[in-house]
Amino acid sequence: MSTPVPDPRSMPQPTARTVARRCAPANWLIPTGLVLLSLVPVVAGSLRLAELVGGPPIVPDGDRVAAAPVALVTHIVSVTVFSLVGAFQFAPGLRRRHRAWHRAAGRVLVTCGLLTAGTGLWLTLFLPPAAVDSELLVAIRVVVSVAMATCVGVVSARSGAATSPRTGPG
Repeated sequence: MSTPVPDPRSMPQPTARTVARRCAPANWLIPTGLVLLSLVPVVAGSLRLAELVGGPPIVPDGDRVAAAPVALVTHIVSVTVFSLVGAFQFAPGLRRRHRAWHRAAGRVLVTCGLLTAGTGLWLTLFLPPAAVDSELLVAIRVVVSVAMATCVGVVSARSGAATSPRTGPG
């Protein structure tokens, strides 16, 4: 005698919630890696901000960038928000359970991304070059700024984040 084989349709199927619970640590690998990767610019920006408000000169070349404090502060704050909040956009569980937060954060990140690219381009083109700035580094900064603004703008437009006041959010 053989044992009866259960019908696969009658067996409980895993739901998205049980699958997410099983691989929850893996869901946080990308956001954790991105936060760790952003620590270098966040710490450097914090040191630069401390220097701008009258702290001791920690980062070299402070007098050059002090000529444009508004652009520099805008750049540092927008980079910090973009890199830290943006990392959590890649957490599937957070994105799935908190859709309103994900959408609101995405709209903030579009603004921060465009500000980051715009102020980075402005600081590159209109401040005198630093001693370590080569023509290649300036070209890379310009290309990265333009590419970032283009990518953020295209992704924002395709996802419906850029809407008119009449139609409301996508």
